[in-house]
Amino acid sequence: MREDPTVRDLRLFAPSAGVHAYDEHTYVLRQSKDVTFEAPFVVLLLGSERAMLLDSGAVDDRTLRRTVDDLIATWRAAHPRETYPLVVAHTHPPGGRPAVQ
Repeated sequence: MREDPTVRDLRLFAPSAGVHAYDEHTYVLRQSKDVTFEAPFVVLLLGSERAMLLDSGAVDDRTLRRTVDDLIATWRAAHPRETYPLVVAHTHPPGGRPAVQ
């Protein structure tokens, strides 16, 4: 029997455990151990001119991007900006996680 991808996506970032608001401008996300043994942390920094995502997780999925987009949209509702680019910075060497680059 194949696993339903929706169930897999829900486990990827459980709202109660996967996203932690450090403060109004800093979020720490963690990919689920159900998806990857690495369970990497991903940090989202929301600055006055742009957002920065440190790392992009260990597996290629859309749930991380949707989560980041939702966090940015919520922040922008309280801090309106005409444009607000997202910069992704990797802390690992090229090819270190080929699925997500």
